[in-house]
Amino acid sequence: MAKVNGLGQALYVQGYDLSSDASALSGAGYTQELLDTTSIDLSAMERITGRLDATLSVNGWFDNAAGKGHAAYLASSKLPTGDRVVTYQMGTAIEGASYIMNAKQATYDVANQSGSALATTATFSSNASVTGFEGSAYAVMLDAGATTYTSTTNGTSVDQAASSAAGSVAVLQFISGSSVSSLVAKIQHSANNSSWSDIITFSTISADTPTAEIVSMEGTVNRYVRVQYTLSGTNAKCQMSFHRK
Repeated sequence: MAKVNGLGQALYVQGYDLSSDASALSGAGYTQELLDTTSIDLSAMERITGRLDATLSVNGWFDNAAGKGHAAYLASSKLPTGDRVVTYQMGTAIEGASYIMNAKQATYDVANQSGSALATTATFSSNASVTGFEGSAYAVMLDAGATTYTSTTNGTSVDQAASSAAGSVAVLQFISGSSVSSLVAKIQHSANNSSWSDIITFSTISADTPTAEIVSMEGTVNRYVRVQYTLSGTNAKCQMSFHRK
């Protein structure tokens, strides 16, 4: 790995591709409570760690076109109350870094400033409501960015150097489709890069509208991982990110 610039980034919220609407992003990471446990016999502070948390802030430009920011940030003209699946991808290469979040959306604000286009700000806070997932994590991309699939496909194998025993979390962002009657997305693993088996299967998608899902599993994850898409339809544009716990 090497240092990278901030070019060629992408942002997806609940299946909406907001890459062309976002202008800046901050908070893609973690915060951790530090709990004071200092006793009277010490001359310096003593702390233990507490809960993890994460807050993501996205600055952008107002866009009320179909499938863009205004539609993505609202639900029935109000802020969404359910969980939102967020993926921030740091480039477009398979095995590249991404950041995944299961979140509640806290704000969506529009600002009108003289000499500037209408600007927006949306904020998200992680929510540990998915069993086996703490709400946010750094991941690797198993697609080369948002990818359009035209038929059933086995993805490129990603070598993660060794197996692990604590399970994994994966995020599927389904951005768009064309006459998609059935799309089954899976994560598969292999010990030898030859024989593959399923470890994560997402809910079947049977419409063309944007959607997203986070799935967690427990147990062994072998060294090699890949995506598999089984498609009935013309086109399916997807992005998959994977975190080994």
